[in-house]
Amino acid sequence: MSPHLIGLIIAFFIAFVAHTALLFVALWAMIKMQSMEYTFPRLLGCAALAGGLDMIPFVGHPVAVVTLYFGIWKMTRASMFPDAAFTVAVAYALMFAFNMLVLTALMPDIHPNFRTPGAYGTSGDRTMDTNMMNSLLEETIQPAGTNQATPSKAAKLAAKDLIIKGVTSNGENSSVSIKSGTKNYFVALNKVSLIQTDDGVLSVRLTALGDKTLTLDIGGEPVTLPVP
Repeated sequence: MSPHLIGLIIAFFIAFVAHTALLFVALWAMIKMQSMEYTFPRLLGCAALAGGLDMIPFVGHPVAVVTLYFGIWKMTRASMFPDAAFTVAVAYALMFAFNMLVLTALMPDIHPNFRTPGAYGTSGDRTMDTNMMNSLLEETIQPAGTNQATPSKAAKLAAKDLIIKGVTSNGENSSVSIKSGTKNYFVALNKVSLIQTDDGVLSVRLTALGDKTLTLDIGGEPVTLPVP
């Protein structure tokens, strides 16, 4: 058995155990609050069966809800509606709320500071004109004391494909919002992000953020851009 397959099995097992445990706790809390009849093995079996069915793509969740509904009804001997239906619905709602709480806690601060409309041009367009970007790049990326006006390959890619939409200045949690094509990407300070462009996938990292300029590491080349 390959290491990749073993790792996949372990990951699915951990997800199954976590899902079953959360569902069991939510069901137990709802049953205790309503003073329903239950047994620990049966309640654990209902939670495990629903947790396993929930992991089946597409049709798994509806089947898990129906199976858990009938399982709780048979175990508690309560009315099908509203007692059993209410117990299952609130248990899944508690699980959803817990998952959202965990995801919110794990997400970094990524609130972009968008520039106001009309910052560039008279039309109020938020995107920078490509010619303007090329002009600014020629002024910012060339070393002092040289007359080199040809942007590097990374700078040309930045001018052609990448549009700075906004920045978040928050110390070590600073980030920049970049648009490429129809998608927006958040690039955090000193963290590599992969951005899809017309020329392929670029590795982009925010290395410095000042009041007027920011520096991106694009494919290993530093490029200085104006802060919008």
